[in-house]
Amino acid sequence: MSVLNRYSLDGKVLGTVEAPSAIFDVPAHDGAVFEAVCMIQANRRRGTASTKNRSAVRGGGRKPWRQKGTGRARHGTRSSPLWVGGGRAFGPTPRDYRYSMPRKKQHLALSTALSEKAKAGKIIVVDEWTAERAATKEMRKRLDNFVGRTDFCLVLLKEKNRNVLLSMRNIPRAATKVGRNVSVWDVLRADVIIMEQACLSQLEEVLTS
Repeated sequence: MSVLNRYSLDGKVLGTVEAPSAIFDVPAHDGAVFEAVCMIQANRRRGTASTKNRSAVRGGGRKPWRQKGTGRARHGTRSSPLWVGGGRAFGPTPRDYRYSMPRKKQHLALSTALSEKAKAGKIIVVDEWTAERAATKEMRKRLDNFVGRTDFCLVLLKEKNRNVLLSMRNIPRAATKVGRNVSVWDVLRADVIIMEQACLSQLEEVLTS
């Protein structure tokens, strides 16, 4: 089992907690991480880039000049890609970029990312990350106990908490996620990860199933 530091909400070390080695002590598989990030970014693409080809542009129905005798190059339409204002040759059209990769490889990529963060000491475990009321100022003060203002902080919750979400949604460089929904991209972009202790068993259940 791996060992992670356990903190109170005011940033004091309370002790350590055992974390499953199958998630937080995995050899690096950079290839799987790379593939997972490429898949996530591709799946986020809108795929709405579009251009008009020679059949879609306006005009071009009449031959610009007669075929022979002018001394100029022959042309049959002004909508040709050769003309200014003509259609685009081989331009982009709306398409779906989404694809998937094997779930086991996705789990391997996420375990690798979490392991690297754990080895770097960038994972903080707390008993609970709750808020009695929605108060951004109070939540910002709490985050200051763990991270600097320039660090991106990811808070992993066992389940959605409305007060926490409302308190953190207006804090720059901070985000919340439910543990079972976290992705490789979420982990990689975070400088520090704060997670509830209950998320450890939740992640183990998801990533080892």
